[in-house]
Amino acid sequence: METAKRAGRTIGTLLLQMAGSALVNFVLLDPINQPPGFLVNAVAHAQQIGLAVLIGLATSALSVGIAITA
Repeated sequence: METAKRAGRTIGTLLLQMAGSALVNFVLLDPINQPPGFLVNAVAHAQQIGLAVLIGLATSALSVGIAITA
């Protein structure tokens, strides 16, 4: 029973990491990569970039935690 519970938690963590990565790449950073360019759009979306960086760091930490656990 303990092994099944641990496997379920690992899979749940993987799903959380996948959702966070998709959120960063396809939702938060999408408006920044539109024309007229990254630097022009980055000024208007500074808080969005900061949030994307924090979520990216959190998903990276989850990846490291999963690798250590495995």
